Amino acid sequence: MDAALETLVERIRESEADDIDELLHRVRPLVYRWVIVQTADGDEAEDITQKVLMRVHAQLNRFRGRSLFTTWLYRVTVNAIAEDRRSRGIWKRFIERWRTSGLDEGVEEDVLARIEDVRARERLRTLLRDLTRPQRALVDLVDLQELTPAEAAAMLDMNANTARVHLMRARRILRTRILAGGDGQ
Repeated sequence: MDAALETLVERIRESEADDIDELLHRVRPLVYRWVIVQTADGDEAEDITQKVLMRVHAQLNRFRGRSLFTTWLYRVTVNAIAEDRRSRGIWKRFIERWRTSGLDEGVEEDVLARIEDVRARERLRTLLRDLTRPQRALVDLVDLQELTPAEAAAMLDMNANTARVHLMRARRILRTRILAGGDGQ
């Protein structure tokens, strides 16, 4: 991946240099990309990205250097996404109970939901809906971020051959959907 990034992390770890802001600034686009691939929601991706950056700032001392920093960062990101999904699931159940109780009569539709670009989000979801989470992650890591399949497999804690099969299937699905009409609609 980025040797300069790995060098920066090593410098921070060894000398406790005050370069953490530079590190966070450099990894923010990467973290955001990983999150948006998994969530397909810009607002949700922003929230989770901020949580990840705060965790990196607070927990960089836990990175031991046994793997690439980006591998550790990816695991922190995936854990934050999973935690967010769990909490959103609890919140969705609460809202559903509230709505079925009849207490929401006369409440206006959520303003943010009306403002969002629903069409763009739905097109993305339509294009990616048949891909599994590992397939979406591999398409992002290999095809968009130009990692090798072996590097991506290591980041995903997956066998390299398994990663190649997932990637091949994902590409086949995407190619078929794009050729069928741009987004499969």
